[in-house]
Amino acid sequence: MPSRLHSQFTFVYKWILPWIWIPGFGLGVIFVAFGLGEVDGAPAHGFHKVVFPIGWVITSTFILWSPRRLRTVYLHADHLTIGNGREEENVPLGSVIQVTENWLFDPKLITIHYSRPNGEGGRAHYIARFVVHWPFSPHPDVRYLREQVDAARQGAPSGQRYRRT
Repeated sequence: MPSRLHSQFTFVYKWILPWIWIPGFGLGVIFVAFGLGEVDGAPAHGFHKVVFPIGWVITSTFILWSPRRLRTVYLHADHLTIGNGREEENVPLGSVIQVTENWLFDPKLITIHYSRPNGEGGRAHYIARFVVHWPFSPHPDVRYLREQVDAARQGAPSGQRYRRT
């Protein structure tokens, strides 16, 4: 039975958050820009009329760009199934080159670097499930996936590999 590695909130980050955040923050920007709203109980000054729209554009760009690359990742006995919502790709564990994580974001953004049969490289980004762990220590799923990849490279049968609890 496959083990889900990605967070259950991947769908929320990818499809729901942009549709709520961008129009909601945009309405606030419109209120401030046209003087319909107040900042700290006083009408908005020129500073707020410039900074809020710039912040909205930068934040909206990040929110549209960042979730686009998120994937769903399932670990099977000998391969990963990586999906983007429309299509799925099976990647043998032996083809995984490296597993990295981003320390800046929480929940953790994990990247799987792998090679395809035609020689091209691939990357899959996914949001890890929420787990309480020590700061600046690797996410448990990163350690687990690295152990699975190392065992696959050494040729260990799937039944003798470490099992995640």
